[in-house]
Amino acid sequence: MAYVPPHRRVKASSSSYRRAQASSSSQTPILYYLPEADIDEGSAVFIWFAVDANVNPPPNLKLEFKPFADTSIPHMRDKKVYTISVHSHPVNDVKNDVRSLMTNETSPWRYTLKKIKDDLRKCFHKLEKYIEVSEPYYAKPSFTARFGKIIFHGHGLAWHESFTLETLEKTFSGQRGLQTPSKTFDTNIPKDIFEAVKEKAIISFASPTLKEKVAYLIWVRDVFNPDVAIMVTCRKKDMDGNQIVLKKIELVTLKHLLTDTSCLNKLMDWRLSVTEKYMVDLHEEDKECIEGIVKSACIDVSARGGLRWPPGVLKRNRFQVREVCILNVTTVVGKTWDIKFQHANKVHLEDSSACRVSNEIDLKLKSISKYLRERRQWEEENIMNILEDSLKWVWMEGLSII
Repeated sequence: MAYVPPHRRVKASSSSYRRAQASSSSQTPILYYLPEADIDEGSAVFIWFAVDANVNPPPNLKLEFKPFADTSIPHMRDKKVYTISVHSHPVNDVKNDVRSLMTNETSPWRYTLKKIKDDLRKCFHKLEKYIEVSEPYYAKPSFTARFGKIIFHGHGLAWHESFTLETLEKTFSGQRGLQTPSKTFDTNIPKDIFEAVKEKAIISFASPTLKEKVAYLIWVRDVFNPDVAIMVTCRKKDMDGNQIVLKKIELVTLKHLLTDTSCLNKLMDWRLSVTEKYMVDLHEEDKECIEGIVKSACIDVSARGGLRWPPGVLKRNRFQVREVCILNVTTVVGKTWDIKFQHANKVHLEDSSACRVSNEIDLKLKSISKYLRERRQWEEENIMNILEDSLKWVWMEGLSII
């Protein structure tokens, strides 16, 4: 049985577990199997705010909610979802952005740091204690910035009416604990924007190092412990073969801090996250079961998720395959942070219609992640400088793609 440390154990009757169950009981299947019940009640922090070239938009700024036409998110296909926009400025006017930044004392990225600094400091201190408790098991925290689009799907909110920024901020202010159901961060980037940002990243780095890889991810459910999701990362066994081999086994990412920022008059938004993966050693019998599932898989580029199994092999003893994904990743390696461009083909095997192909862009803030993993003291000035440098690039380069 996979080991779950005391601070991760949650009773099935807890309110957080009931909410996770309730969200999964809708007629449309949920694509992502997230261990929300593993998050201690009130421990995770979720923040939303908006910025534009004027840094802090006025509270009475009128917002328009536009229908979101992309139906690539399986569990949202039958919902009315919206993005927000503002009419006051031309969309993605880079010259206006630069001129506005020159007349303001701060900038969108510095304003973001100011908004999250206190929560980030608390998150670092809390993670240090989590990692200490987890020994000798290995906790792997990460700090990431993601490109995407914030989608609103409200409950009891009249999105068709005219909203101000102040109204929306009150809706999401002071949230702690599980993520609100009225907002989703879509990580799928349109192909033309994805390729443009990739080209810009390669050009903007001095003598960039590019790394390419193909990874196969298998999400396995422990039928005896269904609130714990296990992610199995695999790689191709031979260059010319069609078999995969196990690389590592982790508990699925746990959230500690999520900061969603709507970038008004930009084509994309961003998310900052502090997450944690939990590395565990399974009993030999359990590991053999998972290895058996991996060895039975065959690479099939025509199959959803990139893998297929013979009939009846998706389950061994207590473990059952729930989702599979093939990732084609190109990483632009930097000094303090890397940019990952990945094409993901993911399918939920319990419902073949819950399949998604997406292009995703992540900034892996490896220098800050190193602080967390080495449990070094909070060095606010150094960490904020690294974060400011990366978010400046996101705003001025990544979000300025036409």
